[in-house]
Amino acid sequence: MRKIRMILLCVLLIFSLSGCGQKGQEATQTKTSDEKIAETSEIRETLAETENSETDEDTEMKLYFSDIEIPISWENCKAVRELEEEVANGDIIVSMSMYGGWEQVGSLGRSYSRTDHQMTAQSGDVVLYNGNQIVVFYGSNAWSYTKLGRMELSQNELEELLSNGDITLTIKK
Repeated sequence: MRKIRMILLCVLLIFSLSGCGQKGQEATQTKTSDEKIAETSEIRETLAETENSETDEDTEMKLYFSDIEIPISWENCKAVRELEEEVANGDIIVSMSMYGGWEQVGSLGRSYSRTDHQMTAQSGDVVLYNGNQIVVFYGSNAWSYTKLGRMELSQNELEELLSNGDITLTIKK
């Protein structure tokens, strides 16, 4: 009996989602369906970027804090490719400011492609926030970010470099 109820519930749900309801709701349901399709495509694209965001070993970009080169594994995503294109024309220099006791944040001066997803950034993560700010973590924070890479330093090294005042971040070829 439970199986029959579940099947009937599923059939009713399918009919209500597929637009087989009242005729007066067709335009609204079409719009809602179009919105759902666009939203689903956007989610799939974000998931594909996230799932395929293996580190990009072909990236020749280097990350520096002041004059110290930081070992980093860059993600394989559109924002990193856009950074690479920009670095080909010259260094990207960002004045960073301490924020919250766990990160340094700086404006990139322009917007990059976003594939934001809710994540808990960990110490060592480099992320894009709001499309136009780069964030480097020496602690952790949960928010919606586009992951750009991961610095390959110990917790102590990260804290020593990032927790003692504002820094200058440079991305070079």
